[in-house]
Amino acid sequence: MLKQTIFILTLILFPRFSLYAEQKLPVFTGEIVFVSDRDGNREIYAIKSDGTGERRITSNEVEDINPRWAPDKSKIVYSSYCKGTFEICVITSIGGSPSFLTHVGYDCIHPSFSRDGKKIVFCRSHDLQGLYFELYMMNADGTGMERMTRYQDRSFSWRVFSPDYSPNGDKIIFSFCEEDLYVRDLKSGTDTKLMQ
Repeated sequence: MLKQTIFILTLILFPRFSLYAEQKLPVFTGEIVFVSDRDGNREIYAIKSDGTGERRITSNEVEDINPRWAPDKSKIVYSSYCKGTFEICVITSIGGSPSFLTHVGYDCIHPSFSRDGKKIVFCRSHDLQGLYFELYMMNADGTGMERMTRYQDRSFSWRVFSPDYSPNGDKIIFSFCEEDLYVRDLKSGTDTKLMQ
């Protein structure tokens, strides 16, 4: 009864709320890229948003993970297990032979294109066990690799994961130690903690 009373009062006091509540979200009609191990190891697939048109993008004997579309949907960036570590690769949206963008010998995971498609942000390990990661950025062709965070300099363990660009491309959001959420301002280089 209390919940119903609150809801009715909300509609009376804030009539615009009911208008927003009735609006429908935009319908996504593109393709979704995902990972499946249905063929024995993890590969990259794409499927239409209505569940039809599934197609396999990668086909090899190694693990492929963390796929993300380029803004124009012409390419997919992902991590591929090669010679004992994960490296960043790109492949065309129709498949084919991938191009390796990193060759660092440490795990490179969670890549994501910038909104203009010119940069890729990702996480790179700083130990052979793949336990500790920092945030890196490079050009979309693999050149100009730049380290962005230096949590390794702190006295406790660190893990930077799952980076992604803000809609206007001037910030990067990422998780820290799988507990905290941070935003990196690309202009100032400062990190702001959002939540824990």
